[in-house]
Amino acid sequence: MFLGFGKFAHQRRLAKGLRKRPLDRATVEELETVIDMQHKELPWGVLWETMELSEKAKSEVREDDPLHPSLARIFRSSIWEIQNRSRGSL
Repeated sequence: MFLGFGKFAHQRRLAKGLRKRPLDRATVEELETVIDMQHKELPWGVLWETMELSEKAKSEVREDDPLHPSLARIFRSSIWEIQNRSRGSL
């Protein structure tokens, strides 16, 4: 199934929203909620893309920016789920 039209197209668009500058607060907050609530259902590709884009966005945002903690939580949650899935597949 092509992910662009699949079940997780909305989540994929949210992850791609981390590419935009300046970052949209609503997109970051919604992505944080999705990662917290639906992390077990998200495909590997969406998790991986979210991890990479959140790490890049976090490095470009100053630490005193209100979005920095949200980006850090998104990164931490996505890397945690990727690591858990990797351990489970061995």
